Amino acid sequence: MSQASASKRTSQGPDAHLEALITQVKHITEAWATRHDLWHDSAHKDPLKHYKDEPGRGAPLLLLCSDGPAMSSLRWDDDLAYELRGKLEEVGVCLELEDSVTACYQLVDSDSELQKEFDRYAQWKWICRLIEADSEEVSGDLYQYFAENPDDFHRLPHREFEKLISTIFVARGWRTELGPGSGDEGVDLRIWQSDPLGDLLTLVQIKRYASHRPINLEAVAALETHVNREGANRGLFVTSSRFLPGVHEFASRNKHRLQLADSTNLQRWCEESAHATRTSRNRALAMKSFAPLVDEIRMALPHPRLVVGERYGPHFVLF
Repeated sequence: MSQASASKRTSQGPDAHLEALITQVKHITEAWATRHDLWHDSAHKDPLKHYKDEPGRGAPLLLLCSDGPAMSSLRWDDDLAYELRGKLEEVGVCLELEDSVTACYQLVDSDSELQKEFDRYAQWKWICRLIEADSEEVSGDLYQYFAENPDDFHRLPHREFEKLISTIFVARGWRTELGPGSGDEGVDLRIWQSDPLGDLLTLVQIKRYASHRPINLEAVAALETHVNREGANRGLFVTSSRFLPGVHEFASRNKHRLQLADSTNLQRWCEESAHATRTSRNRALAMKSFAPLVDEIRMALPHPRLVVGERYGPHFVLF
């Protein structure tokens, strides 16, 4: 790859070349179907929206869903289908029929580095969809992903990053309220933690930055000002990056009122949340499996050879 091509790819984002190939595959197929008047009752579909499951290795790039002549041509594997397959193979893609109305676009070389990139891309899109669902019962797989891939925190859109932080605290049983996303006056998230003397309010400022963009003292001092103005119990500054020298010293002067969390803290929070979610899920599954047995015992008549009782002195008292 030339330096100019590499620069263009970087400026467009790490997944731009993958998205470009998917767009090219769509164009090839739709141009072919339009040219032969086959694009009736046909559409392309995102595999994540179709299957609704976590993508595995070798997941399809794209799906062709058709109940019209385009799929009939592919099923019969006629001359027109041969033409389409040839065009797709020129860009390294093949079509595999899954059923009578669905065909999967796959890379010809399923062991290539490009396939590994597509697998990571599919996993990333799946993770983003989990966050976009904005559910209070987030899958532990989401937390596990970021626990294992902390460098991806800064790849999230800022709003999704804020939602992720919010779900971490919701999973701990705290009440949260996301700000409007703009015009929030320096407070991205409010957290209420239950306390016998009344809920404790924490104001949170969230910055989704890459590691080469550290947080300076001015930004943290501004959060302290908001905490004092609103009479909150404390402030928490969260970043996917790091803090410049001197910021920790500033915060430590009043550590009960101002706390800092960087990418290392975020990774640890995700590890803890993933573990807690797995434990809760396993407990729920165990109780679900155990409940029918308990009901069966309750409904069953006692066996004549079984006696349940308690000894009082020299005698047994039967129940």
